[in-house]
Amino acid sequence: FDTPKDESQVFRDFFWSMFKWSDAVVEEANLLLRKSQMFQPPQPYIAVHVRAGDAAAFIKNSRDQRHNQPRDLENFYQCTKKLQHGLGQCLGLVGDVEVFVASDSNEVKKQLSHKDPLFKYASIEPYHVDKVQEMRVRNQTSAHLDVWSEFKILVDAKCLVYSRSGFSEIPAIIGSKCAVRYDVCDDFAVRQALKSVGCGE
Repeated sequence: FDTPKDESQVFRDFFWSMFKWSDAVVEEANLLLRKSQMFQPPQPYIAVHVRAGDAAAFIKNSRDQRHNQPRDLENFYQCTKKLQHGLGQCLGLVGDVEVFVASDSNEVKKQLSHKDPLFKYASIEPYHVDKVQEMRVRNQTSAHLDVWSEFKILVDAKCLVYSRSGFSEIPAIIGSKCAVRYDVCDDFAVRQALKSVGCGE
């Protein structure tokens, strides 16, 4: 998912000229941040999105991309740590930057949080807004709101580690320019991402 920089900026400008978060999504996103026990008020944070495929598992014959193997999770973790270290140094923080973990798998969220206590999350019901007719959820209205709220948290992050998934590829375009795909996360990519938010210049 590679978009030339000039096209990305055009898309970003057009999107925000037409779009505004609803009050319900803003309120729910703030609630999810509080549930995750992020510092209040929220400091600059990194978001990571892991497309694990738990929601897709409920959909017959789904071929959705999944990143739920141990090697994948380790790549997400290591990529995020690179950004975390660089951003913390840039901002002059005493400790590391907090990380919000978004995923369609609560188990993946738990695994990353157990790996590092600065990786925070809020459990929500796995749900894909583009597969509404095929999903089985307890409360569709609540699930829909939770997912869009996690999407907003990805967009608002200072830096983003994203999956091969539109759910985080779009925030990588319309949100912070500091965004790195988890499997293309060498030192050069991290430096370029951090440079986009004024770090390492």
